[in-house]
Amino acid sequence: MDLMTMIQAVPGVGPVLPYVLVVFGICAVVAAQLPPPSNASSLYGVVYKLINLLGHNYNQARNALADTVKTTTTTTPTAVVALLAALTLALGLGAC
Repeated sequence: MDLMTMIQAVPGVGPVLPYVLVVFGICAVVAAQLPPPSNASSLYGVVYKLINLLGHNYNQARNALADTVKTTTTTTPTAVVALLAALTLALGLGAC
């Protein structure tokens, strides 16, 4: 029996399981590249927590131990936001 046939035979979850795993993998890769937020209650802080949760990092990513004492202002890179928006759109349309 083929692996995809076995996955699709799981009732309810089988057909979407590969897409869920792709989202988890993308979030794990992105989480390691994002700088930690200076304010956890900001929009970026919430998105950062969500990406770490979906990527199953649980604050164990390489950037979680980064020195946040620096007083430099870090803004969310526009390219990262654009990439996340494009991936969200592609996954949303792919699920239809």
